Parts: sequence; structure tokens; C-alpha cells
Amino acid sequence: MKISATNHKISWFLREDNDGQLDLSPDFQRRPVWTDEQASYLIDTILNKLPFPEIYIRSKSSPSGKTLHAVVDGQQRIRSILRFGRNDLELWGEEVTPKLAGKSFEDLTDSEKEEFWDYEVVVRDLGAAKDGEIRDLFRRLNINSVVLTDQEFRHAKFKGRFIKLMEDLADDEWWSDMRIVNPKQIRRQEDVEYVSELFVGMMAGPQDKKKTLDGFYEEFETDMPESNELEERFRKTRLLIERVLAPAEIRKWSGKSDFYTLFLAFDGLPEKSVLRARRALKRKLMSFLADVSQAKKKDNTKRFDLAVHRYADAITRAATDVSRRTERLKILKNLIQGTL
Repeated sequence: MKISATNHKISWFLREDNDGQLDLSPDFQRRPVWTDEQASYLIDTILNKLPFPEIYIRSKSSPSGKTLHAVVDGQQRIRSILRFGRNDLELWGEEVTPKLAGKSFEDLTDSEKEEFWDYEVVVRDLGAAKDGEIRDLFRRLNINSVVLTDQEFRHAKFKGRFIKLMEDLADDEWWSDMRIVNPKQIRRQEDVEYVSELFVGMMAGPQDKKKTLDGFYEEFETDMPESNELEERFRKTRLLIERVLAPAEIRKWSGKSDFYTLFLAFDGLPEKSVLRARRALKRKLMSFLADVSQAKKKDNTKRFDLAVHRYADAITRAATDVSRRTERLKILKNLIQGTL
């Protein structure tokens, strides 16, 4: 890998981005996760003429002479800079200099705007480094960073059919509409990780926390037999839940441990039998969940069926242990089978 270092003015990044020659979302990058407050602090650093860490890019030229610059490390910094330069960020936060608080780019004086565009960023160009080299470097650059989640590391490491399928399944507003994941979790790719847990549970049964996820990612990196059949099975399971429970009812199961159990309990159920008993099944499930919610309360004095108390205990303590997940799944499957 041939590496060179240079300084580029902020105006260079704007020009390359406007010309479509700046790639801020290459495969090995993670999703944008900075808050406006974090972005504001960076802009405050620039406007106060202070340095910030160098940017890593890979520059590859086409036969026609067009050069594409892929940001290997620093895309959140560059996105923040471009947002501010396009008047799409108002500075705020405890760390922002008081005189700059509340300002946008348009609020700067002409001389301040010129100084902003002339600010030089230290850039290390990795030339035409191969994807494998880039991924290795990206992991090395971030290995000690606390901001990376396990799934962001997987996103940097894997490119095969399995991770692409997981990201495709997670890329659906349904998961947030049902309140199973929230925007912050989506930004950190925790939605992809959770969908992976559901998918692996469907394939191989309940797992112990998230310990086995990497093994499945590695196993199916180069080849994933029956991927189409498994995808169809996953989508059918979710659809079957939707045909039994209304959105407002699904949201009551939106706790990750509860929905994990519900999803695996519905996997493989005979569709015709479920739909024939849909109303009774809906009543049973919602009544059971209400009883569990009451049984979980510390001041609860009511006595329910033993299955309710066992489920409540398995959802309250060490909920992602394989023994607890297996216990809850057995209870919910028995309830469903007794209704069909």
C-alpha cells in the first residue's frame, strides 16, 4: 500500500463532492452517527483555527481520467464540514464557544467564511489500495475506539451474502414503526444486529446472547445455501404475526426479548391453522402478555398460572441467556399450540 500525505483546503472537499468525486459511504465505512452537538464542536474547532485528526482517503482514477476519492476514515468529520458549509447546521452544545453558539454559515462574516474554506485538513491518501487492505486499515484505525459497535465492526469486516441479507431485512421502516428499534439504534446498526439474532434463532434455535453471530457471519461469508428459502421463511413469519396482531398490539411485544420469543414461536406455524384461530390466538397472546407485565412488578401480589410466572422470571433476569430464551419459547409455543 502506497501512502502519501498532503493538506487539502475545505473548499477542495466541497468541490470534489459537488463534482460527484467524493465517496462518503464506501462499503467499509459505517453509517453516519454523529449528533449535531458533536458536529458543532468540530466546526468550532475549525473556526478557532485549531487542528483535528487527519483524514484517510483512497483515490482511484478511471481510464477516462476521473478520480474518485473514497473516505476510509473521517466521513463523519467531512459530512459535518459540508453540512455547515451548505448552511445546514446551526452550532450548539456545551463545548461550543459562546460567541459562535447559534450561528450558521450564513451568519459568519465574509472574512470568517473565507478562512473556513481555506482551512487545511491533513489528508493521507492510500492510493489505489485494495479493499482487503482498506478493511484491515479501517479496523486498525478504529480498534481502540469506543464508538464502534459490534455490528459496525461486522460491517467493516464482512461483505458476503449473509450480511447483505441482514442489512436488507433490517432496511424496513416496519421495525421502527413497531418500536422494536429506535433511530439511535438504527444509526449504530443495532437494528441489523437484532435482525441477525432473529434470523439465526430461526435457523438454529435460541442462542446465548450474541456470542454466535460472528460465527454465522463467517460461515456464510462466501456461500449461503438456501438463502432465498430462508429469507422467504423469515418474511412469512413476520407477515403471519402481522395477520394475527394489529400494529398497536405488536408494539406491546416490542421489547427485544419479548419480540424475539414471539417471532421464534410463530416461525414454522401452519398458516391455515393460525388464521382459523386468529381471534382466539390474539386474545390469548394479549391476555398472557398483560398477565406477565403484572407478574413482573415488584409489588405484585396476584397469582397467575405457573407458566406466566416462569415467563416473567425468564424475561426479567438474564433475558438473553440461551436457557432463558429457550424457557420463554417453550412456554409461548405451548400457549399457541393449545389455542390452534
